[in-house]
Amino acid sequence: MTFTTNTTITTNQTIATGETWTVNIGVVLTISPTVSVTIDNGGFIDNSGTVYNSGLINNSGFIYSYQGTINNNSGATIVNNAYGLTINSGTITNSGTISNSGTINNNSGAITNSGTITNSGTINFGTINNSGTVHNSGLINNPSVIINSSIIDNTHTGTINNSVIYNNPSGIINNSGTINSGNSNIMGIIYNTGTISNSGTIDNYGTVNNSNGTINNSGIIEYGTINNNSGTLSNSGTIELVAIINTSGTIHNFGNIHYPTIINSGRFDNSGYINYGILSNSGTIINNSTGIISPYTMDNGPTGTINNSGSIINYPSGNINNSGALNNIATINNSGTINNNLSGTINNAGMINNYKGTINNLAILSNTGTINNRCATYSGNPPSGNQLNVISCVTTISGTVFTDDNGNGVQNDGELGISNRTIILVDSNGNRLPDKTTDANGSYSFIGISVGQFLVQTSPVPTNHFPSTGFNSYARPMTVSGLSTIVNFPMTPITSENSATVNGTVFEDTNNDNVQDMGEVGLSGVQVFVVDFLTLTQTTILTDANGIYNATGILPDAVLVQAAPIPAGHLPHTTTYSYQTLSQGSTTTVNFALKPINSSEHGTILIDVFDDANLNGIKDIGEVGVPNATVFTYELLTAKVDLQVTNSTGITTHSGLIPDVVVAQINAYTLPPGFSSITTANEGFEYVLVIPNGTTTVQIGLH
Repeated sequence: MTFTTNTTITTNQTIATGETWTVNIGVVLTISPTVSVTIDNGGFIDNSGTVYNSGLINNSGFIYSYQGTINNNSGATIVNNAYGLTINSGTITNSGTISNSGTINNNSGAITNSGTITNSGTINFGTINNSGTVHNSGLINNPSVIINSSIIDNTHTGTINNSVIYNNPSGIINNSGTINSGNSNIMGIIYNTGTISNSGTIDNYGTVNNSNGTINNSGIIEYGTINNNSGTLSNSGTIELVAIINTSGTIHNFGNIHYPTIINSGRFDNSGYINYGILSNSGTIINNSTGIISPYTMDNGPTGTINNSGSIINYPSGNINNSGALNNIATINNSGTINNNLSGTINNAGMINNYKGTINNLAILSNTGTINNRCATYSGNPPSGNQLNVISCVTTISGTVFTDDNGNGVQNDGELGISNRTIILVDSNGNRLPDKTTDANGSYSFIGISVGQFLVQTSPVPTNHFPSTGFNSYARPMTVSGLSTIVNFPMTPITSENSATVNGTVFEDTNNDNVQDMGEVGLSGVQVFVVDFLTLTQTTILTDANGIYNATGILPDAVLVQAAPIPAGHLPHTTTYSYQTLSQGSTTTVNFALKPINSSEHGTILIDVFDDANLNGIKDIGEVGVPNATVFTYELLTAKVDLQVTNSTGITTHSGLIPDVVVAQINAYTLPPGFSSITTANEGFEYVLVIPNGTTTVQIGLH
């Protein structure tokens, strides 16, 4: 259907799939009140004229307005459904309601709203001029300009990507979603003379100009430049990574401002945290009782005033340059440099802690409070009023090793110190300082150390004690920053209630399955020892007639349990030792399965001692054996020794050895007469892995 003359729609209509309504240039199509026009999916309105809607346009199809005009009158509604697409290169004027869950491509067109626009879909491009209400929970994407004189609500799911926003004096923008002003390629601009309330995120890739306007931020504002010209910026959220905050207005900060450059010629009230940036002041900065300012650089110009009733922290690389008035009734902690220039005045009624920092005073420093100068430099005019408090730069680590009878970590009355304990101190470079030993009261101290990171420990722990719960005798990392650092070592005595027990059986594992089966007997008289790593105490016990051992009173910590030596003629199923971590009052069972070795598994070592006439460490043809040399083999697992003296050919035979590592050695202290040195590379000592039913020869040369 083509409209070539002005037409009024007075009855409900449906534009079906495949059907098109065409409104020609200069033609007016009017939709009467209470009348609805429904555009089905695949239906189409092609407008080059004017569409006046006083009823309802329900679009699931396609509306194309090329240099045309769509007027949505008061009380009228345009619904652009999820499948609906509206392309506007002309003008959409809304004083009614537009509800969009589809797509509106505004291209080079303009949307002028004095009614209500609710968007949960997408609105792309063009110009939006709002004097009504815009509710956005979808995407408003890259309009060239948004001009707001009323209300824009961008909900937590909403995103506005723009290049330019004008928020006029009567304009209110409430953002709990995301506003991207520009991007990494396009600089965005927000001109605010109204009110912007942000509890979401504003990513500013350009400039925010706040001129006589108000910005309330409880969310996040990032990047770019903020010019606060006679406006008000109230922050209870986070402003970070902003290149420049240039303010001649008022800033109230209750939140965090990170890494800024702040140029203030107005009033800056801080009750929050400002850190790691540059602060240049020619106006007034009031740092309230909860406020913390810790910039890299703070320049207070001749017309500037800084009133501090909170905390100013100047780190080692920081600079505070004062040419105006710096008034302190609270705390300034300085480890960097404070320059009070010729036109500057510092009035201190609080505390200035100058620790390893520098104060250069070329003007007036009036002190009715306290200035502590510790490990620091003060130069120039002395302060008037109270004098400088120079504090010794000697730093100590000290503490007490004590018996913590009740295990609460505190030295109570009657809990005595433990003397003669070694205290170890290691710096951050791994250098071990000279050890200290606790005195009769269990006390120790390292005096005159530098500040920094250290590891402090006492080792070993006193016998029959273990570190109290929550403490550690091993290397405890400590940061030394003040004059005195306390590191105590409370030690709880071992009792029957908190000690641990280790028990088990040493048995002959005939079938080598690591399980004591019926008929497999325990081995008596085998030595089992338990070593705790805190006190280095060894508890040794022998197995009874059934091969059972029971070690009590063991410190509840990491321990080594080992059966050694094992009975001759046996090999362990796995190992003869086990590492265990014991808890207080626990019982841990560790069994040792030992396999008997039959004669076919035994091996032999021949020791051949020869006269190495040419000193080359090799038995050459013609070099004869050396008789009467004392040699022996030693089984490491069983401690079995086979001591022999070489025969006339210089050879001994050591048979019946278990197939494991065995030491073959000559008695180097009593060499045969006429010989004084060993020439072979093994120096008369060699570890040999015995081969089952095999023979290994060890040659030892003498000269």
